[in-house]
Parts: sequence; structure tokens; C-alpha cells
Amino acid sequence: MLISHLRAFVLVDYALLDKPSVPLRLFYFVTGLGHEAVVVFFVLSGYFVSRTVSQPSGGQWRAADYAINRLSRLWTVLVPGLLATLLLDWLGAQLSGSSYYQGALIPLYHSGPPAPQIPLDAWTFFGNLAFLQTIAVPTYGDNVPLWSLANEFWYYALFPLLFIGIAAGRKVLVRLLALSVALALMLWLPAAIVEAFGIWLLGYAITVIGAQPQRLRWAAHASAKWSAALLVLAALMLARSHRLDQMLSDYLLGLAVAALLITLQQPTSRVTDSSFGRLMELGAEMSYSLYIFHFPMLSFIACVVLGNRTYAPNAQSMLLFAALLGLVLLYGLGAYWLFERNTYRVRTSLLRLFR
Repeated sequence: MLISHLRAFVLVDYALLDKPSVPLRLFYFVTGLGHEAVVVFFVLSGYFVSRTVSQPSGGQWRAADYAINRLSRLWTVLVPGLLATLLLDWLGAQLSGSSYYQGALIPLYHSGPPAPQIPLDAWTFFGNLAFLQTIAVPTYGDNVPLWSLANEFWYYALFPLLFIGIAAGRKVLVRLLALSVALALMLWLPAAIVEAFGIWLLGYAITVIGAQPQRLRWAAHASAKWSAALLVLAALMLARSHRLDQMLSDYLLGLAVAALLITLQQPTSRVTDSSFGRLMELGAEMSYSLYIFHFPMLSFIACVVLGNRTYAPNAQSMLLFAALLGLVLLYGLGAYWLFERNTYRVRTSLLRLFR
């Protein structure tokens, strides 16, 4: 997502290129997968989070612990991220004028800011803290990527309700109440959020399938892994062709990613002991910080430093692209170091407080 947004901030759109070379086409393809990255994230989130409900550590799921775990994970980064958005948007407006607020950047950037004015009021701030963006309030400031965080939070709420309502071993009244609340939520939520819930549930499907290792011997074969990887590539190419309805394209990609994850569940060699593996591990750990913090910083740089100009791809502009990528990665790493890496401490303190 970061790379996709950065390219839109720095380089001209692909449609404006004159006879692009094959390497340049590949670059634009790879750096244009921002939305598809969100789909992949939904599947991964469904896989990891659903396991904390269906296969809780200690054997017993507690609603209060689950809520604290999820909210501490989200708010530890979101609160400072919203404050950073406020600061950068205010400072950007002071340095560049009212165009920063009035949607002048929409023709340049694929993700916004929204017109007619980016909202920095307290109502929108607290609405985003309550994950009501795209539901009752807009996304805060120019941090438009926060739309998907609303999806994520409400999936966290919906899944345990549905699981309690369907799983055996619960009292009938409890199951009916859980299903009733889940149905009420799905009727209240925007259709786009509910429609994408199935993609998130594909992650849970992986855990169900993975619980039957005797039927997954085929998945351990290298041919299965390569076939699933090719399915993902085909789904990505189909998505970028824009020949299908967006939701159908998202579901096809989600299914392909789920198939790949099933093969990756099987025993394989570890890479986390290598330098590359440790780097990938750090990237995964700081990914949420990058997601929350990157867009307002890119918007500030593009407006204040670059003067809302985009550049044709050449050696100089590619060097600028690489330099800004490094800068924003360092910014995200700093946010991770200050906030996200302390999530466990925040969570532990809350669990002690409410037990």
C-alpha cells in the first residue's frame, strides 16, 4: 500500500506514459497493487484473529480478554497516528495554503484527500477512534487509507458473535442472542463492509481446513505451492485488468491467497534465522505503523516539498522515489519503535486493570 501511494504522489499515472518499456510496465504493475494488498491483509487477518476465538490459548475464550487484546492492538498505534495526521495536515495547510484542504490533490493521488475539505474536527477524530469512519464520519484528515480499519474492527466484532451463535456447546439462548446481535450489526453496517466480510472469513476457512492434516498431504508438495502462487499471480493480473466487478475480483484474489496459505501451512524450512528473514519479520511487525502513519506524511511531502507535481519516470525521478521510500520507511520505523512495539505492555496493563 505504501509503495502504491508513493508512486501516485511522485510519478505520473500509467495512462500518461508514451510507449512504456516492459520493465516500466512491470514496475507500474507491482506498485499499483495497493487495493489488492488490502485484500491479502483481510485474508491474513481472518486467519490469525479467528484462531484466537476458535482455538484460544488456554482452551477457554474470554470476551473481555479478546476485546482488550484487539483494542490495545489497534489504539496503541491509532491514537498517536491520528494526532500525527492532525499535526501534519495543519502544518501543511499553514505552509502551502488552503489548497491542502480543498481536494485539489484528488486528480494527482489515487487515495484522496477527499473533497471538499479534509475534516480535522473533534467529532471526526473520535469517530475514527470508535472505528466509525465510512459509517458515521469520514476518515480523519487526509488519512484516507483508514477506511479499511473500520472494516477490520467490525469483522473483529462480527466473527466471535457468529462463532458463538453457530458453535455447539453453548446455551440456546446465548446462541440466539449472539446471532441476533450479529444480524443487527450486519443490517446497520454499510453494504460494502458486509460484502467484504466473506474475504476475511476465508482466513478462518484456512484454519478449519488446516485442522485436517491427513487430508493435506498434497499441500506439502512443491508443485502445490507453485500452483497456488501462480493462481495468486493470475488473480492479481485479472484484478489489474479491471475486467471484472471489483468485489468479484477481490473474492477471486482472496480465494487464491487462501489456497497459497494452505500450502504454506505445511512444514518447510525456516528463514527467520537469516538476515533476510529477520528483515521480513521486522517489516511484518511494523506494517501496522506504516499503514497508519504513511499517508499524511506522503501528502505533506508532495504538497509542501514537491509542490503537487508528479514526474515522468526517469533516473532522477526514480532516485527521488527511492529516497522518499527510505524516508517514509524510517518514519514508520520510528512510529513502530515509539508505539507499536509497546503494544504488549499496554495490553498487559489493561488486562491487569480489568481482571
